[in-house]
Amino acid sequence: MAIPTSHTDNNEGGNKSLSAELVGVWRRALTVASLALGGLLLLYWETAYSLVLSWSRSETYSHGFLIVPLCLYLAWGRRATALETLPKPDGRGVPVLWMLAILWLLGHLASVELVEQVTFITMVPVLVWTLLGSKVFRSMAVPLGFLSFAVPFGDSLVPPLQDFTTAFTVRALELTGIPVYWEGRFLEVPTGRWEVSESCSGMRYIIASVVFGFVYADMTYRHWGRRLGFVLMAALAPILANGVRAYLIVVIAYLSSNRLAVGVDHFIYGWFFFGILIIVMVLTGLLWRESPAKEQKEQSTSKWVARPIRSAGAYYSVPRAVAVFSLSLLALAAGPVGTAVLADHTPRSMPISRELLRSAVGPSWAAVESYDGGWKPKFNGVAAEIQETFTDGIRPVHMYLGCYAQQRNSAEMVSSQNLLFDRRKWHWVGEKTYRMTVDGQAIKVNAVLLRGTSASRVVMSWYWIDGTFTGNPVSAKLMQVKTRLVSQTSQGVAVAMAADYYASPDEATDAIERFMRSFSLSSMLKALSQV
Repeated sequence: MAIPTSHTDNNEGGNKSLSAELVGVWRRALTVASLALGGLLLLYWETAYSLVLSWSRSETYSHGFLIVPLCLYLAWGRRATALETLPKPDGRGVPVLWMLAILWLLGHLASVELVEQVTFITMVPVLVWTLLGSKVFRSMAVPLGFLSFAVPFGDSLVPPLQDFTTAFTVRALELTGIPVYWEGRFLEVPTGRWEVSESCSGMRYIIASVVFGFVYADMTYRHWGRRLGFVLMAALAPILANGVRAYLIVVIAYLSSNRLAVGVDHFIYGWFFFGILIIVMVLTGLLWRESPAKEQKEQSTSKWVARPIRSAGAYYSVPRAVAVFSLSLLALAAGPVGTAVLADHTPRSMPISRELLRSAVGPSWAAVESYDGGWKPKFNGVAAEIQETFTDGIRPVHMYLGCYAQQRNSAEMVSSQNLLFDRRKWHWVGEKTYRMTVDGQAIKVNAVLLRGTSASRVVMSWYWIDGTFTGNPVSAKLMQVKTRLVSQTSQGVAVAMAADYYASPDEATDAIERFMRSFSLSSMLKALSQV
């Protein structure tokens, strides 16, 4: 339904009156939508603030500051298309807002900031659909979809990207006859030692490339197939290109005896190579562009045909808009209201003493007073933590307990920001999964293999929540939601055990299992949680 753009001369006065009414309808509709978006920001200001903090703290996600301005720019370019239709509130979006608010609440209870941020951003296009209608939503689908890049996602992809880049570089060096020794994410050539660190994973290049590809595809193509194809290329090409970049940097350093491609040159060459990649993508994308003749023909065949209506005001019902607006705000409020109802009132302290810890260990193991193992995990926001070393006369075992009384953002037991080892002292060699029994509970635990200057070490870790152990981070989050809903508590303990080995990692895991058979961990943690 749209307003006609031309009429006969004797209907010129009626057309002006109808155009003025159309302007008034859009003003009312945009006012209601703006108030709803303002209400969204007010209700979820903590989540919005967490997004800004993520953009400011990480160079990988600093592009987030550009997303909203670019989204508004893309929307402004589509204003003519949007104005060809009339806004009409669509109540079908209200149940979707309820689902998003509940999902946000579950993410908040589980202290999964990513879920909170994704649902918050998703609420914006759903509000546009609900308050302005499906036709306006479809005309603004691209800029609304572009908002998804404001979410700082991709941390979980960094390790596999590091592994791919390392493997690609090693294989390429071997194919070109350069001798290389490979261990974990480290590789050695005759002229030096290289580490494929997190900054070398290529995540920054991938995000920047996909954002560029999204904008370029929208400005260049009309068909969704071509747009999606180019965005897919923009996502995959940097992965391969980053492997080539890493290989070339090692080769340049090798051939120049480390006079080039090290230090600042390392980063300059990386971004220079990325610039070349963007140029190649643009030139490749131009080959897919629709021909001008075909594009002009499609525009002429899909030209908008105006259909007159009697009254724009009658099409946009103010009472209906107010009702949908009210129901939308009620749905959005479900998330924050739920957090208030299910607030964790557990005291923020979990006092733990060495005496309590040592009393839970069997007599075959003795505490080592002077040896700390040179290892200390870093868990953010713990209420209390303790580290101890025990030995049975054969091999020492190092223990770390990180106790959480109230979990919240920046104080999460399960988080990618928590570290099991100091990367300045230890480097990652590999990971394995082991099945072990802890106080009668059979669980799978993750074991990280480390190499230090004087030792090789295995670090095994798992979690304790409400009397249950689990080594799976996802299971730990689900258990946390359950305990928060049932008992309104978010207590938990992160457990990490470490031991050294010489010939095989099994030496270390056997020592840890022997220690756990004589350690009443569960009963000690239950006593601790009741203090």
